[in-house]
Amino acid sequence: MTGSTIGVVNEAFYFIAAFSFLLLFGIVFLMVYFLVRYRQSRNPVATEIHGNAWLEALWVVLPTLLALAMFGYGLTGYRFLRSPPAGALEVTVHSRQWSWLFEYPNGSRSPDLVVPEGRDVRLTLTSDDVIHAFYVPAFRIQVDTVPGMKTQAWFHGGSVGSYDILCAQYCGQGHSAMLAKLYVVPAEDYSRWYGGGIVELAGTKLPSAHATGVDLLTQRGCLSCHSLDGTKKVGPTFKGLFGSRVEVYTNGVERELVADESYIRSSILDPGADIVDGYSNIMPTGAGQLSDAELDDIVGTLKTLK
Repeated sequence: MTGSTIGVVNEAFYFIAAFSFLLLFGIVFLMVYFLVRYRQSRNPVATEIHGNAWLEALWVVLPTLLALAMFGYGLTGYRFLRSPPAGALEVTVHSRQWSWLFEYPNGSRSPDLVVPEGRDVRLTLTSDDVIHAFYVPAFRIQVDTVPGMKTQAWFHGGSVGSYDILCAQYCGQGHSAMLAKLYVVPAEDYSRWYGGGIVELAGTKLPSAHATGVDLLTQRGCLSCHSLDGTKKVGPTFKGLFGSRVEVYTNGVERELVADESYIRSSILDPGADIVDGYSNIMPTGAGQLSDAELDDIVGTLKTLK
């Protein structure tokens, strides 16, 4: 086994693929051989063939050994993938419909994962609602995030660059849009970003570790369900919301409300209390998820979206 998650997964794949091709060629060879060796012109009358104990034993023992070898190789790799190295950077991954949120040891959060080059990274993954699957193809990582429990993964931050993060478990209407980026940056850039500084990678500005305004809406996953330009998604648009009149259902009773500051706060902290007409009650509660300062920032931002 090599010393990286990529190498371990690749080696296991090549190991199993090599034996699979050997079996394929062996089976095809025997098929062609029997077609030629026992063709009708050479055997006009079918001959009864009795069992061969040695051949039958060999046919049982060899596949069993092969299957055990694949299992042992895979188990060794699995244990390696589930054993983060000591001193790895700790990052908590929050998943929810339909976005990711990455939390760092100093309390900073970002909608994309930012890690330093050459550093081992340990991920602790949780889900706020349904089962998701954290999937980074470039790093051969795929781990389910399950409500009510924590799962783990780790990887080695290799070459500087940006890599796709996807959800590999169908998790509802916005599943295909549950995307993020993994940014591997030089150590000095990471230190500056971690402290709240602005960092760019190949001309792309990395998401702030201390988001405000619209960046905070992105970080908290609000824009997965709500738009800023009037586009209808699974939730009402934020454009022109503040101060408008909205039709809602409260305990099944229809009524009209003004989307003032009180209404917005209530909708974030207790989204099931007043359901906007035409939409479903699928928004998770923001209670305990947002600080007072973040809640004030979101309300202030919505006031500006005319």
